[in-house]
Amino acid sequence: LVLTKQNWDDSQRIREIFRRVLLRNPDKNEKQQATKYIQSMKETLPQSDDNKAQQRKPWTNFCQALLTTNEFRYVD
Repeated sequence: LVLTKQNWDDSQRIREIFRRVLLRNPDKNEKQQATKYIQSMKETLPQSDDNKAQQRKPWTNFCQALLTTNEFRYVD
């Protein structure tokens, strides 16, 4: 759903994923780290004939990373 928003940039996508997973906006540092992570993933993935799968991979990995955080897994 987040990737289908064609007019959204990476920053907007990161913010929306944080809202959905952690129920809050990312702070400045988290946003910078997430942006670096997404860019790094985009640059290191091999080129593929399936462009949609290529676009989803960095975002899928980012979502999985957020789902493994203590903040997601434990209630204070």
